[in-house]
Amino acid sequence: MKYAQPIDRKLVVLELDGVVVHDHTPSELIRAGFPLEPERYEQALDLHEKESTGDAKPEEALFQYSTLACGLSLRRVIEYATFKMRFVNAFDTFIKTLYRKNIPVLLISSSFSIITEAVRQLHGPDRFLTVAANPLMFGLKKKPEIVISEQKLMSLVQRYFHRARDHRAYDKLAATGHCNVVIANPLQKASLISELAMDLNIPSQAVTYVCSSQKDRETLLSIIRSRGRAVVFNFEASMEAIIRECTKDNPSEDAIQFTTPKSRRANLRSVFEILFPDG
Repeated sequence: MKYAQPIDRKLVVLELDGVVVHDHTPSELIRAGFPLEPERYEQALDLHEKESTGDAKPEEALFQYSTLACGLSLRRVIEYATFKMRFVNAFDTFIKTLYRKNIPVLLISSSFSIITEAVRQLHGPDRFLTVAANPLMFGLKKKPEIVISEQKLMSLVQRYFHRARDHRAYDKLAATGHCNVVIANPLQKASLISELAMDLNIPSQAVTYVCSSQKDRETLLSIIRSRGRAVVFNFEASMEAIIRECTKDNPSEDAIQFTTPKSRRANLRSVFEILFPDG
């Protein structure tokens, strides 16, 4: 997607979980999508805990989440992103301001692309350069072997927010139990960020990665090693060790900064003040 005006030679990358919304995981999507099947959520929650402790690889976990999401209607997924996820304070103002400054924003997630696309449509597609996540496959409920393309799926998400939400397609289409793993691996994520910056002719030192979680560690370190910068926001206590590790190996004060420990009151204004100390 092209911006209305020439972009600034900067790129801001926002992690969905923790930076944009509070506590989004595939297990939360499954809990919201199957309220009468608590056993699915219990399996997904157990999987999330294993992934968090390193007992399950991200790629393997994503395949299992996809299996647990089988049968989830397209409508339920969009409604989850629209009504169930709790957005971090001042998110809308934050991305609106970046757009006015002509600074491109990449919204990225280790979860499913349908979620990131719904967030983009909900908060204004023109405010994001692009979104990146892992495609969850959808097909007809009665004929799941008939899978629709990712392009068609994203088009349906867009139309939902433009007075088409009552269309029967949103109930007839459901997750097939399969996904296309693109960036579940943290290093894959870092590579995608680097490639996008190169395509935009943005130098690596002008890339800012905003994250919050221990699972973002390897992506963060990769960005720092390539001379980019990071802002750790709404962060877990475990991130403090990572911060010390990064600052030890990267003496530059601008390499990594952190603001606001994990809190329901976390406000993206603090990130804005780091990015733009002069306003």
